[in-house]
Amino acid sequence: MKYNKTVLLNLLICIILGKFAPAARAQSLSLSLTPPLTEVMIKPGKAISQTFTLINNGDDTLIKAEFKTLNENGNLSDQEEKIIPWLEIASPSLVAEPFLFKKGEQLKLVVNIHPPADTPQQDYYQSLAFITLPVAGRHTQSNISQILVSPILISVTESGLPKSAKIAKFNFPSIIDSFDSLNIDLVLKNTGRAFFHINGQLLLKGLIGRAKYPIIPRIHLSGQEREILLDSPQTKRISGFFLGKYSLIADFALDEGSIKIVEEKVFFALPWKLLVILTVIIIFSLAWNKYRTNPK
Repeated sequence: MKYNKTVLLNLLICIILGKFAPAARAQSLSLSLTPPLTEVMIKPGKAISQTFTLINNGDDTLIKAEFKTLNENGNLSDQEEKIIPWLEIASPSLVAEPFLFKKGEQLKLVVNIHPPADTPQQDYYQSLAFITLPVAGRHTQSNISQILVSPILISVTESGLPKSAKIAKFNFPSIIDSFDSLNIDLVLKNTGRAFFHINGQLLLKGLIGRAKYPIIPRIHLSGQEREILLDSPQTKRISGFFLGKYSLIADFALDEGSIKIVEEKVFFALPWKLLVILTVIIIFSLAWNKYRTNPK
């Protein structure tokens, strides 16, 4: 009976503490930013503005805005010396320091881009980043921090920067089983001085027909090596039944221009796994029949 009283007392204490203790919950962060990407071609000495809209669909949060640079792979870099001084937030001025961004609020932020007349003509890869900070005094399960980034790709040029590319890798098995998928390892390198969108397809030609496989039109930054992915659920594989000799042609264009990248490779397909199985079955059947007719 004493044991039961102790259990009931502990249970009562837990209920009371749970009722009057401050509720702990996970902070819900949900920010949306438009435009998600900005592409600019501008002459030295000119100026333009771009408006960004940030919406808070989650809980109140502290937030600050700052510029960050992107490396050639499109990832955020900590090299502050590469942040260009002629990219600046014109309004509102309150984003210079962290501020409370309440649930449901909307912030319109104007960014000025004004390269001086003596700015070197090249690409500049920057980004506008919004960084959230934990709100002091909130009872949360964890201090959640989030960074939301909108890349700003700027080409400073009088008449356009030269664009070029090459296929750095185009690999797949030269012989496959007829029932297997064709696994493709295809990488394109931007060898020019400006970023571009890649457009095109993979063209598969066989003895009795052909098929086209569109690629995902992603951005390639200057100097970047990036995988080419198919615009399908199997982004690096082509499925089907193959038999005989095939050629696979990579056929791409840079942006909507006339610069073309074309390369062709050949592979052969045979149902060799099935042939192996059938061969084993035939050999086993012949051996079994021989054993039955001439037992020892």
